[in-house]
Amino acid sequence: MKALTSLAVVAIVGGVAIAAQAIINHQSRPAPDQASSGRIGTVVKVADGDTLTVMIDGEKLKVRLCGIDAPEKAQALGKESGDYLRAMALNKQVAVTRIETDRFGRTVGEVFVLDGEKFANEALVLAGLAYHYPQYSGKCPNRDSVIEAEKIAQSKRSGVWATATSIKPWDYRKTR
Repeated sequence: MKALTSLAVVAIVGGVAIAAQAIINHQSRPAPDQASSGRIGTVVKVADGDTLTVMIDGEKLKVRLCGIDAPEKAQALGKESGDYLRAMALNKQVAVTRIETDRFGRTVGEVFVLDGEKFANEALVLAGLAYHYPQYSGKCPNRDSVIEAEKIAQSKRSGVWATATSIKPWDYRKTR
């Protein structure tokens, strides 16, 4: 496996600039058989930090990343999480492992960026730009990898873990 590329993300949180070093000496761990069993396509759009659109065999497939929840666009690091996913996956070939369909008709899945063998779900959490979403991770084959990534992000105080005042996206949505 290749080590994931480091990326620095800067955000203004409570008037204080914080830098979250995204991925340091960590390898994404997609099982080769899981990545190869997914449908192959090209990412044509990134809506936000946990939703993208993949063109597969001439059809657009909207994919919600399984088991993670990125900050909403209006939240601290919301824009940065989308930018991070865009930099990692836009216009690149990916393998999408479909898990289920959500209530909005999106495919819920795990996404493996074939260029560099990155597991996108894990990479966002590891960078501190998304949370493990326990309520919706039970069916995700690589759930343990996402949980471990969150532990690492917490210990490094990366991104959303840099301040105690970060609000989890599912709590934020309840107030809207």
